[in-house]
Amino acid sequence: MKPNSARVLVVEDERIVALNLQQRLRSLGYDVPTVASSGSEAIAQARSTSPDLVLMDIRIEGDIDGIETAMRINREKRVPVVYLTAHSEESTIERARQTRPYGYLLKPFSEREMHATIQMALARRGTEVELEQSEQRLRASEERFRQLAEAIREVFYLVDRDNKVLYVSPAYEEIWGRTCGSLYADSNSWRDCIHPEDKERVAQGVADRMRTGQFQEEFRIIRPDGVQRWISSRSFPIRDAQGQVYRMAGFAEDITSRVHLEHTLRDRERALARAQQMARLAHVITLPDGTFESWSDTLPALLGVEPGGMPASTREWLTWVHPDDRMLFRARSIAAGASLVRTDQEYRLRTRAGNWIDVLQVMEPMEKSRNPEERVRWFSTLQDVTEAKAAAAEVRRLNADLERRVIERTAELEAANRELEAYDSSVAHDLRAPARHIVAFGQILLSDCAGQLDERGLDHARRMVSASERLSQIVNDLFALSTMGRGELRRGEVDLSTMAHQVFNGLRKAEPGRDVEWSVTPDMIARADPGLLQSVLENLIGNAFKFTARRDDARIEVGRLQPSDGVPIYFVRDNGAGFDMARAEGLFEPFHRMHAQSEFEGTGLGLATVSRIVTRHGGRIWADSEPGMGTTFYFTLSPKSKPLLRG
Repeated sequence: MKPNSARVLVVEDERIVALNLQQRLRSLGYDVPTVASSGSEAIAQARSTSPDLVLMDIRIEGDIDGIETAMRINREKRVPVVYLTAHSEESTIERARQTRPYGYLLKPFSEREMHATIQMALARRGTEVELEQSEQRLRASEERFRQLAEAIREVFYLVDRDNKVLYVSPAYEEIWGRTCGSLYADSNSWRDCIHPEDKERVAQGVADRMRTGQFQEEFRIIRPDGVQRWISSRSFPIRDAQGQVYRMAGFAEDITSRVHLEHTLRDRERALARAQQMARLAHVITLPDGTFESWSDTLPALLGVEPGGMPASTREWLTWVHPDDRMLFRARSIAAGASLVRTDQEYRLRTRAGNWIDVLQVMEPMEKSRNPEERVRWFSTLQDVTEAKAAAAEVRRLNADLERRVIERTAELEAANRELEAYDSSVAHDLRAPARHIVAFGQILLSDCAGQLDERGLDHARRMVSASERLSQIVNDLFALSTMGRGELRRGEVDLSTMAHQVFNGLRKAEPGRDVEWSVTPDMIARADPGLLQSVLENLIGNAFKFTARRDDARIEVGRLQPSDGVPIYFVRDNGAGFDMARAEGLFEPFHRMHAQSEFEGTGLGLATVSRIVTRHGGRIWADSEPGMGTTFYFTLSPKSKPLLRG
């Protein structure tokens, strides 16, 4: 910093001395805008004038001395301080030393001493600033390098002449499955993972890389977790001013996916070659003038001739084509030559034995020319499709026959279903009437003849009525179950939330004494048959209502889940009796019950009916339950969606 550009703050409580210093410094070319006589004044002026250097008298007026003032100024901003004092006590000098001063002038001092001390202080501060800036640039550069090394998916490493690891990026831990710290502790530990068959080759490459300045190897490693990976490692030399290699930098990349892809590609190429051989595919390369340049060994076999008997050009080939197909074959070949686009054509070809075979030929240009007048070579593949065409014709015949038989069987099935419906309706009617009579006469017996029956007789009458009512319910449920798979499915938008509330309200009216907390997810819109969906909710919510009857804190929830496949999953959840999932096999089969009739009444047909309705919609139903904790029934109304189970 030039003297005439340096700003100096003078702190001196003797006014005459302060003004003398200001005048002398200005004569030397320094900028001294003001002087301060106390510590507080010096701190304020340091904030407002931002001096490049402070000449500080140690003993000044005010509550704090010059040393404390210097400390406070440097807490806010590092400014060089040169102390001025007539005192040289050891204790004073020790306190001043703790503030890291840039000079110490004992009064009296000459102008030359003052000037030299200021110049040295400014030079020292300039050097410190340059060093701080260099350190900041270095830290920024190191941070950019670290961010770059950590961002790349490859392992970046740096080693010295002795192969000691100086740096390795975090990708090492992901690829090798070992910590970077373990590699710093033992620079050769990365080799412990190398596959035994590759170790010697890699070790030799590492030994030679400082001498040759090159290292490029592909090898396998076995991670600590047993997983095998393929690695591609390459490095390059870093040379000193004399051109000598003193470090190596490199990258190691996980190429497992690429190697597996290459292996798969080779396997497919071998399989394709074998398939072509088995399919007796043939090919021929045609020159621009129509001459056959080469052909596969299978082409003469296709024609039934020896290689020497092969046609030599397209002109000769045309004589082997069926007369009815020649004109179209020639026209398509000429059009392909003009447009240079792939052409597929099927035609009949004569064999040496005189038979006609169906051939599929695919013609493709082997190179693209920018000059439309320049003719190119053609690559053609040929395949005998005679048997395939015959098989296709047979398949068409069989499909037509199958379609006719399906129509006949469908008509028969529809007639059988109509007969079955009539039979079901008749049986249900024949069973319902006697059951109603038994119930009615039993109730009459209990009401009109109760006085004539003893307790045992009354019990028999009650049991008769209860059994008859149960029989009637079973008949109704069986009829509903038998008809559930028939009839047209009429899908439409159904407000499942509103329907669930209606079912809840009906149950509450039937049993007003029950205290049940329920919740329904709003705005659940489903595409389903409204009548069938009503039956699903009545059965599932009715079961939940029934199996929570013994709980004071009964809760029932109807809601919806939205899995990743986009198919909504609806559920009915309760905190009722629950059941053991180990015994749930056959849960949706008719008459399957998880609880005894004496515990909870029911016919055992409700869940079978629900399952059949859900299946008709293309969905599925499943349950998750735990004894004493409650049950959740999940169901969908369209395909997909995997079951969700507790835990």
